[in-house]
Amino acid sequence: MTKPPTVVAKLAAILAITLITGTANAEEQSLCPVDGKVLYEADAADGSFRVAVCSEPDTSDSIGTISIYSGTKATDGFTSTLLLQAQGKTREKAFVIRRYTRPQTTYLKFEFTAQDGRRYTIYDDFDNGQASTRVAWKKPSEGAGAEPADFVSVAAPLMLMSLEAVVSVQPYDE
Repeated sequence: MTKPPTVVAKLAAILAITLITGTANAEEQSLCPVDGKVLYEADAADGSFRVAVCSEPDTSDSIGTISIYSGTKATDGFTSTLLLQAQGKTREKAFVIRRYTRPQTTYLKFEFTAQDGRRYTIYDDFDNGQASTRVAWKKPSEGAGAEPADFVSVAAPLMLMSLEAVVSVQPYDE
């Protein structure tokens, strides 16, 4: 009798598919530099705004410099703004990943504070075969902050998991 696949085997299969298909939509302009790797990239539901998490080569290690870009829609693509950049040991202080996993489900929250003081949270979720992504941001002076807005991923889901070895990983909070 054949045993059903374990949770680890299922997650490994999902990660393998993610790594194979983990490039931004070729028809769209990526906010990541040409020599960078897209770890996360998604558009606001109305297409007017994009957020990207990129790994750019440097000499510190295999992950390199992690850069976060935002972009607003323009006639010839997106205008790009660097929100935050960190490499080596500074990545552990600059970024936090919160992860919750159960069979067939992974919820990731990627948190950072941009150079302009806004606190960003990127939600990259996979639940029973359905991927979803949301982005929320606020300035500390704005009180409780905005509800996360739905975004449409232009990269494979759960690529942010590749950062777990080089940034702070903390328990998922509600």
